[in-house]
Amino acid sequence: MVVGDGVTLTVFDADSDPSADPDIPLSLMITYGKARIFLPGDLTPEAESALLAGDTPLDATVLRVPREGHREANDERFLAAVDPQVAVLAVEAGNRFGLPHPETLERLAALDAILYRTDEVGTVHLVTDGEELWVR
Repeated sequence: MVVGDGVTLTVFDADSDPSADPDIPLSLMITYGKARIFLPGDLTPEAESALLAGDTPLDATVLRVPREGHREANDERFLAAVDPQVAVLAVEAGNRFGLPHPETLERLAALDAILYRTDEVGTVHLVTDGEELWVR
C-alpha cells in the first residue's frame, strides 16, 4: 500500500491469509525509492519459514534484527533472504537473557552488514532520500 510521498508499506500479516499460521507476528517492509527497511515482528523459527515460503521478496537495505538477537531466530536462510547492508539490533544492555546470543552475532557477521546495537551505541536513527541511507 502506498502511504504517501512515494513511501510504500508492505504488511506481512497472517490475518490477511485465512490459511496462514495465526502465530506469525506482524512484520513491515517500508520502501522509499531504493531503500527498503524490514521491521519483522518477534519471529519464531516457524514464522521465519512462513515468510520465506511467501511470494513477497524479503531483501532489504536495513533489517531490524528480530527477537533481540535470540539464537532461535535469525537463521541463515532468513538472513540470506533479507541480505541487509545494515542490521539494527535493539537490545537492552545487561539483559538477564544474555541477548544477543553469540550464535546470532556470528550469523550477522557472515552477512557483511554493518551492525548497530542499541546496547552499545544507544538510539539508532535512519535517514534516507530513497537513494542513500544515513545512520545516526
